[in-house]
Amino acid sequence: MQHSASAPRLWRTSVAPEQGAATAAGAALAQKRPAPRRHTVRLTAFTTALSGALAFAAMTHWGADARQVRPVLDEADRIAELAGLGVRQVFLSGHRMTADSDIFDALDLSNARSLLRFDSLAARARIERLPWVETAAITRIFPDSISIEIAERRPFAVWHRSGRDLLIDATGRILSLAPPGIGAELPRISGERAGTEAAGLLAAVEQHPALAARIQEAVRVAGRRWTLRLTGGPEIHLPAGREAEALELLTAERVPSQLLDGRRHAAVDLRAPDRIVLRPKHDLEKQPLSGRNAEPSG
Repeated sequence: MQHSASAPRLWRTSVAPEQGAATAAGAALAQKRPAPRRHTVRLTAFTTALSGALAFAAMTHWGADARQVRPVLDEADRIAELAGLGVRQVFLSGHRMTADSDIFDALDLSNARSLLRFDSLAARARIERLPWVETAAITRIFPDSISIEIAERRPFAVWHRSGRDLLIDATGRILSLAPPGIGAELPRISGERAGTEAAGLLAAVEQHPALAARIQEAVRVAGRRWTLRLTGGPEIHLPAGREAEALELLTAERVPSQLLDGRRHAAVDLRAPDRIVLRPKHDLEKQPLSGRNAEPSG
């Protein structure tokens, strides 16, 4: 379930029935005592519990060595919770595409009932492994709250892979399945290792707006080079590692604009460093572009 990130959301953990009963009984007992003594006892208990819990937390590096002293930590966690340091509120903000339930699963609060036992570094690492999450900032708010601010990744392209359309970010990280209709808004790519290599190619293509507007799909061929499929044709075969140079040549003023006419040419091959090779339609023979019309540099 997705929510707007316009405002932080507040979550409160429930209080166990037996804890509520104990609280009520304590309140009834407290009514029989003088007010000054009641405050003194509560403050002393809280201070003792807090001091003990802090000591245990320091001994275990805030839970990093929890496995070695698990029984002791469990007791410290219980004492801290009774002292009012139990995690009862969680504030979430900054996320739209990540479900609240996924964030709570990554927090793993069932194994850390108090702020002193809660390992924020481990929780942040788990949250940042969620597909859409780029960074997560976690803040303890004593005595009983946690604030989590999420920064999400931005969709960069649609990668057609294994028969599915996937949303990826600029690093090639898969975010989710692409929803219907989003292909018109984002570049489309396909082929082996296309996801991790697309950012460099698309940055070079963006330097040529007229060409970029016609690209229908960028295909990674054999995991090493690109072919651009244009709306209305033709295909453009780019050399491995020299994409920017080849695109500069293709859009140079001295190169005839008819090269990109899909009615005449099926493909424009720029893989050779010293010539442009055309593949005409209607089974015409491949023919290099004459030096009179274009003088590609080596």
